[in-house]
Amino acid sequence: MSTKDLRKAYHPNYFSIDSILAAQTLVPCMTQTTIPKFGFLVPDCNSEDLPFGTNLQLPIWAARVLCRPLRTFVAVTIPPGFKEAHGKVTEEDPNIVDLSKVNDNFYEAGHLCTALFHSEAGELAEMLPDVLQARVLCLGSATGTPSPNGTPIKAELMDNVEKKLMEDTQKCRTNVDEWLE
Repeated sequence: MSTKDLRKAYHPNYFSIDSILAAQTLVPCMTQTTIPKFGFLVPDCNSEDLPFGTNLQLPIWAARVLCRPLRTFVAVTIPPGFKEAHGKVTEEDPNIVDLSKVNDNFYEAGHLCTALFHSEAGELAEMLPDVLQARVLCLGSATGTPSPNGTPIKAELMDNVEKKLMEDTQKCRTNVDEWLE
């Protein structure tokens, strides 16, 4: 993966499809106040206003607007699967965790969630590099390079960043092998 691709992946770009898809990830929220004219967000709401204490799921981009520090309309929690993925990666074999099941853009969605103003943002920010580090060590064996535990990660269990990283690693390995011949 080139440096340009890594910048794109971790610094959201308005025109990047991966950034757009990651920003569409739904996060669990609870309203902290009555929000006028937002009743349409909850199908079983009989009012045109969204009442205090309503649980709903919003895309990250909408939650980010509604949970500003000075005027908080919703309280946000980490999307389901992120904490569980971290536990499985650190306690078990990192190769068996299916990050694509949690989110196809696991790292980017997690990165966007750290910008939300919630109590678990710091924990999430610390967790993402740990998960990536554990899994990148296993990517080597998938590309033909020895890894610490010797078992490769299957491509269908990878997030989009890991897939790009593996493709670029394979291309570089092929180029080096050709150059050495």
